[in-house]
Amino acid sequence: MHIMNQWRLLYQTSMIKVDSLSRAIGSVLIVVSYFIVLHVSTTVGAAMYLVSNFLSIPYFIRTKGWDVVIMLSFLIVIGTGKLTQAFT
Repeated sequence: MHIMNQWRLLYQTSMIKVDSLSRAIGSVLIVVSYFIVLHVSTTVGAAMYLVSNFLSIPYFIRTKGWDVVIMLSFLIVIGTGKLTQAFT
């Protein structure tokens, strides 16, 4: 029983929070989507950019970074406009 408690404690302290992981993935996707916009396809890059912004928002809500949430929301609106323009 004692060993199980030690493993549980180790597991809980080494776990990364889901929103922190999604923010890290979102940060990588922002860089990749910028490259895609410049060199491959504006539409695909804009879609990836939207996904990366959506992945980053929960972290900033949890940490109360409301200025970043507002900025990302504006960027999502701009990206959505670009995508709807591309598909019409």
